[in-house]
Amino acid sequence: MLDLNSLRADKKASEEGTWATYFGGKFLIARYNNDKATQLRAKLMIENFDVISKQDDEALRLSDEINAKVMSETILLDWQGVGIDGKEVKFSVEAAYKYLSDPELRDFYQFIENYSLN
Repeated sequence: MLDLNSLRADKKASEEGTWATYFGGKFLIARYNNDKATQLRAKLMIENFDVISKQDDEALRLSDEINAKVMSETILLDWQGVGIDGKEVKFSVEAAYKYLSDPELRDFYQFIENYSLN
């Protein structure tokens, strides 16, 4: 029997994140639906409703941009051991957004998103 109490979210971990390892890097990841992420996502979707509701290429581009913004500001909270071309990249919201929005790093984005959903 499934005890629903076993599914209760840890509020602190949801907001403050937990560490995950991915290809040697460590990432502090909050839950996808944490309060800050939900609020920012709703705000950005409402502000851009006219464009997003068209469901065209521009809407898709903007939706991806919003998702990367929400992820970099409220879900990916820190990292360690991350670099480009052998040089360490210090964590910042700007750096997180840069790499999360890079189409060639889609697997990185997918890892962060998938971990935040579990």
